[in-house]
Amino acid sequence: MERNKLLEKVKAQLKEKLSSADIEIMFGVNSVEETDKAKNLIYPLLLEWVKTSFPELNIKDEEKVCKLVLLGDKKGWKKEDVKKIVGKEVERIMKKAKKSYGRETTPEESEAMKEIASSVLKLIEARKNLVKFVEEKTKKRMPNVSELIGPNLAAKFLSIAGGLEKLASMPGSTIQVIGAEKSLFKHLKKGTNPPKHGILFQSNYVRGAKKKKRGRIARTLAAKIAIAAKVDCYSKKEVGEKLKKELEKRIEKIK
Repeated sequence: MERNKLLEKVKAQLKEKLSSADIEIMFGVNSVEETDKAKNLIYPLLLEWVKTSFPELNIKDEEKVCKLVLLGDKKGWKKEDVKKIVGKEVERIMKKAKKSYGRETTPEESEAMKEIASSVLKLIEARKNLVKFVEEKTKKRMPNVSELIGPNLAAKFLSIAGGLEKLASMPGSTIQVIGAEKSLFKHLKKGTNPPKHGILFQSNYVRGAKKKKRGRIARTLAAKIAIAAKVDCYSKKEVGEKLKKELEKRIEKIK
């Protein structure tokens, strides 16, 4: 009887844990990363193929390139269709397409390229939807951390830490080097310089600072994140704006 009660209790705890917002955010973050990996494998191959037909094409926007591929061979492009995709660049693109020394694609080849382009566009759209999903969930789960560093970076911290409760239990010194585990291990094993920051570098506060100031700014930011995470986890008070003002004042002094 006692064994059954214990099993039911464990099942209830497991169910509660697996249905938490943390799981949604963590899988959302992982899905965004895997979507990026898939796109970064497929798109370069498509672009290389496109360049054999239109080597002069120098558009960096992946979505625009894929949409141009869906128009078929460049010789059959209509100005109004191209304009819908590239806007003011239409004259330049059309001129290059007419004078291009690239080869013409066969109808079968164009269809194959269209299939790949459609797949990339679906991945781009899926990523947009996933990012939106992660942002909405993170803002609700971690409003104060999101206020400090933005919901996307906040979600990455939660995902790497393994949940908000684990993040909230970390000191600022640990938060500062989250994402720099390899460098930290190398420092502990070989005595190299310790990492000044991990994924905190993605914050504008750190990335936009001079190199010699980044360590101090990262340490200050990590301390504020530690406070914000604890509040998000245990009290739900709105302190993000206050912490952000304090942070920006401190950063100005450091600079």
